[in-house]
Amino acid sequence: MCPVSLTGHWGSGRFHLSDTAFIRTYDIARFNLALYFVWLAQWSVDSMSAFNRPVRRALTSEERALLEWLIANGNPDAKQYAPQLAGTKVVGLCTCGCPTLDLAIGDRKERTIGSSHVLAEFDGSTAEGVQVRVILDAREEQISELEVIAIDDFEGVFNLPLIASLRR
Repeated sequence: MCPVSLTGHWGSGRFHLSDTAFIRTYDIARFNLALYFVWLAQWSVDSMSAFNRPVRRALTSEERALLEWLIANGNPDAKQYAPQLAGTKVVGLCTCGCPTLDLAIGDRKERTIGSSHVLAEFDGSTAEGVQVRVILDAREEQISELEVIAIDDFEGVFNLPLIASLRR
């Protein structure tokens, strides 16, 4: 056993311990590992919410048309998700400037989480000329996210891709 003074903080300073005690070496390692996992969980939640603005609204006609096209032209099993479109709502928007949407079915207030099943993935371009990749995801057997990512290093606001530009 050794005398140890543990001071410091992780992340935003939420975790602080200042104490002198006799702690065995493996207790220190176990404590640091536990602190790391608490910090990582907090960081994950904070970083996700930093790029997501909760909303609750109906799909626009442009969003609905894109979703319909992706389901009709996506992976073979994507077509089974077509009936969900009638009850699909936007529940979150990305704040980085891209038009990524969090989607939910029916009365849900948040998108489903968990492992993602890609229903469709295409490359295309926006009216502004931004080259994008579009991915439609389902989680827990529900449409959950329309992700629109700039392929090239692009900073700024851009819109959904033109359906006519989409290709595999």
